[in-house]
Amino acid sequence: MDLQTHLASAENNKTSFQNDIRFLIKSISDRLKVCADADLYRYHLTLSQSRVLWCLEQSGGQATQKEIERFHTVSHPTVIGIVSHMKKTVISLTMLMHKTNATKSSP
Repeated sequence: MDLQTHLASAENNKTSFQNDIRFLIKSISDRLKVCADADLYRYHLTLSQSRVLWCLEQSGGQATQKEIERFHTVSHPTVIGIVSHMKKTVISLTMLMHKTNATKSSP
């Protein structure tokens, strides 16, 4: 095997190894997200939503969407979707609490 062939083979092996590592890291990341989402379900939160709350906690209770984008390292539309879903969840839980309290106070 000449030097050029050997170098090309080594480069192919390096690329294959890097792809394998990327695949493993992505698989681990996906699995951690699924587990975290399952753990947070009882609080009506997802991992992404809990990260928004953590960002707010770290910034004294207030943050702009731009600050949340930077904290999350995600795009503006993604942050809008997360925050919008959180608002809907809060509204739904508030309505459920009022309904439950009204039922308890009825004779």
